[in-house]
Amino acid sequence: MPEPHIEKISKTKDKENFKGYITISHSFSDNIMNKIEAINSPLDAPICVIEAKDLAPFANKWETNFHTDTFPIKQIVKNGIVTLKDFDQALH
Repeated sequence: MPEPHIEKISKTKDKENFKGYITISHSFSDNIMNKIEAINSPLDAPICVIEAKDLAPFANKWETNFHTDTFPIKQIVKNGIVTLKDFDQALH
């Protein structure tokens, strides 16, 4: 099944700028990978999920150690689950 937001973007001129789709939630079901793999995306871009509990420690570390206003999110966007470990690796 196509993801409605990705489907909508795929029909616009912004589709060339679409680098990935991120879902952030407090938790995910055990079969989240099956759900991600079942998404029939019209665009060749990664689809990932991030648990909110992983964002807070990352944000604190980034704010303390890195003095840039924006984080290059493309460094962590991948198909599947993005964890705190992925954020840590992107910062080093």
